[in-house]
Amino acid sequence: MIPKASVEVHDTWHVAGLKGTGSCDYSFEEVFVPEGFSFAFPSPEPLRGGFRFRHSVVAQVAPVHTGFAIGAGQRAIDEIASLARSKQRLGMGNSVADRGAFQRDLGAAQAALRAARLYAIDAIGEMESLSRSGSPLPAELAAELHVVAVHATQAALDAATMAFRYTGASGLYSTNPLQRLLRDLLAASQHIFVADDHLEALGRRLVERAPGN
Repeated sequence: MIPKASVEVHDTWHVAGLKGTGSCDYSFEEVFVPEGFSFAFPSPEPLRGGFRFRHSVVAQVAPVHTGFAIGAGQRAIDEIASLARSKQRLGMGNSVADRGAFQRDLGAAQAALRAARLYAIDAIGEMESLSRSGSPLPAELAAELHVVAVHATQAALDAATMAFRYTGASGLYSTNPLQRLLRDLLAASQHIFVADDHLEALGRRLVERAPGN
């Protein structure tokens, strides 16, 4: 921990998505940090803050990243469901909402996102139960929290991509929330927390547990 006056913030966050986070680069030079203003990583047992702060950074980030993705994905589904009734492609006599292909894609996106949400509730609920009881977070559950976030982010990105595709050219305008939702989810999917190697790790564990291994 150092005084904010010792830190130089660089105006570098000129990005396609998640613009509102303001995640600029920063630097500091020749700053002395007293031992009492530092902490180990992974962090030690917290002295305050409640049960949610008893576990690692992974346990802190997973609900936040997952919640954002599910919320953005649901917003995309809601937006296109509302827009589809009045949206009509040139040369087609019916609205987008009347197309069987759209109805199928919308239903599949909602089912996938709902499944991701329930998976998140299950895993995060297990983590919170352990936190309340003072039990340590098993390494396997910590790894699964990564997978929860990966799965939710992909389901949300798929939903936003589907929704954007059905908007047609109107989706390109900066006033259309679907283009922003898609850009934000694309940016979120680039985060190291939801990298594909977390799925590889899950697959590796499943193979190792399989009978005969």
